[in-house]
Amino acid sequence: MTTPSSDGTGHYTEPLNQRQVQIYRRMTGEQRLRLAFDMTSTAWRIVADAIRNGTPGISEQDVRARLRERRTWANSKQR
Repeated sequence: MTTPSSDGTGHYTEPLNQRQVQIYRRMTGEQRLRLAFDMTSTAWRIVADAIRNGTPGISEQDVRARLRERRTWANSKQR
């Protein structure tokens, strides 16, 4: 797997990334924002599923509590 690289002008030299950038540029701001929200929501659903799989019998209330802890931790790391 290759790492995306830039030629210093903001143009990606890796073909797949060039295609992705073209697609994103054609999207409206609203579409890009919705995509970001959808991706974030999907990521948190995956985390919730991992918690459930790793802790058989856990209540949904406890799953939500652990998600809140992880979100708090993730937010603290972004600062």
